[in-house]
Amino acid sequence: MGESEITAVYADAAHVPPPAGAASSLPPPTVARRRFLADSTLAEVLAWALSAVPPPQQVVVADVTRHPPRVLRGGADDGAPSPGRTLQSLGWYPSGRLAVLPGGDGDGTA
Repeated sequence: MGESEITAVYADAAHVPPPAGAASSLPPPTVARRRFLADSTLAEVLAWALSAVPPPQQVVVADVTRHPPRVLRGGADDGAPSPGRTLQSLGWYPSGRLAVLPGGDGDGTA
């Protein structure tokens, strides 16, 4: 099976986009990339993406590969994909993009 390149963009509250037409002098957010096998699971990708977040910071992880973005909470009961789904089944083959943003409900994943 092939590989998927996953890109995670880490933004803090300062990186909330400015209003339309407003200039921003902020440095760009941090970006991390890693290759996973296409049959790797969402749980593996979330563990990697969240490993760069200092605890106990609360974050939201969203799939921004396509529009509209989809919040990833790691559970099927809230409409988010199951953590056992593969990257290929999520449409992240050959690549996917995640946004890691401040906020969430306190469980560390969303």
